[in-house]
Amino acid sequence: MLPFLIVFLASSSTMILFGKGDMIWWSWGLIRISQESFYRGIHIGFKAVTFASEGLLFVLTTPSVALFYALMQKAKLPPKFAYSFMASIRLLPMIWEELQIRRNALKIRGASSSRGGMKWIGNLKLYIVPLLVQGIRRAHRVAVAMETKAFDGKGRRSYYYPSEYSRNDVWVILLLCSVVGAALLLSILLPPFGVADVRYHL
Repeated sequence: MLPFLIVFLASSSTMILFGKGDMIWWSWGLIRISQESFYRGIHIGFKAVTFASEGLLFVLTTPSVALFYALMQKAKLPPKFAYSFMASIRLLPMIWEELQIRRNALKIRGASSSRGGMKWIGNLKLYIVPLLVQGIRRAHRVAVAMETKAFDGKGRRSYYYPSEYSRNDVWVILLLCSVVGAALLLSILLPPFGVADVRYHL
């Protein structure tokens, strides 16, 4: 629950501390906490947690390859975008491995021992330039390979893994719709704060 708490606090704190409102609860310098800004901040925080939960649901329950194949075959997503996303997902562990190798090499050579002041900018340059060059080279190789194998989406393609609808898809859609409907019904019958509109009206 800690990541969700961090997302909630990061999303709601700015609106709560610096939002507009007429009923001021507490004020100090630039910080003005009002009833309206508090409710708007809570609203934004819960909305951020909701979107984070939906994203986490997809990440934990859906393989990335199957998701992009379904988007290509059912939602008509261009293959050049889908395969680019899949290639980028595969490249992330390689970039992390290169960062670890670069860090160990700099430690052995004693090049990353500077501390304090603005010296960390110099240390940052030791990582950025090599990683950027390696990333450009790898992206160019992937782009050439995709263009050679006709991943531009101009021609008709066949798929080794055909994406098909199943009974589970229907259950998921019904479950998500029922959750949204239950949330709307409970917001009308049992509002937690007694506020139906969090917009600020001048």
